[in-house]
Amino acid sequence: MVQYLPAAGAALLCSAALLSGCAAPRVVRENRPVEYVVFVSAGQPWQNSGIAVRQGEVLHCLAEGTWRDDFGEYGPGGDPDRMQDNFGVNAPANSLLLRLSGQTNRVYAAGEQANIQVERSGHVFLRGNAALSPGARGRLKVTLMPAPDADGDGLSDYEEIFLWHTNPRRRDSNGAGFGDAALVSDLRNRLGGGVLQPAPR
Repeated sequence: MVQYLPAAGAALLCSAALLSGCAAPRVVRENRPVEYVVFVSAGQPWQNSGIAVRQGEVLHCLAEGTWRDDFGEYGPGGDPDRMQDNFGVNAPANSLLLRLSGQTNRVYAAGEQANIQVERSGHVFLRGNAALSPGARGRLKVTLMPAPDADGDGLSDYEEIFLWHTNPRRRDSNGAGFGDAALVSDLRNRLGGGVLQPAPR
């Protein structure tokens, strides 16, 4: 069984490690991430969520609801039969897109759910993958959960401990030569789901 060091214990070890010249251990944060709920309107340019994220975090993003235009109705995943290259990303038309203010040239296809490794600190901006249209209407409810990632493998500390049961301090928990992120990606593809969900209300 893997044991995790609380933040206070890690601080003591960190001081001792600095004195002895060893590398300091990464502090694992096992608290459930704070949930922020924002609404993204159809037919609008980039909308600032007001949520700040920090480099090295994992941003859990889950979206629900529908928006529509004169051609149909779409969920956060958009229309998978119509791919569009907008803003430097190839994603389904009318799907949910995300970018960070600190990375103006990088856009993520968020869709219904995504775990995004934050490469640079900034604020979260959201919009639909469509040209602005006066006929667009509706909005999506988006839950954003920024969370620490001590080992930098793209899996938050919380999901490693409580969802995947991997070591949040090691990129390759079992030493088998495949990183935790690759194993989790395979499990998600085979089993579906496996994304941190908002807490029940």
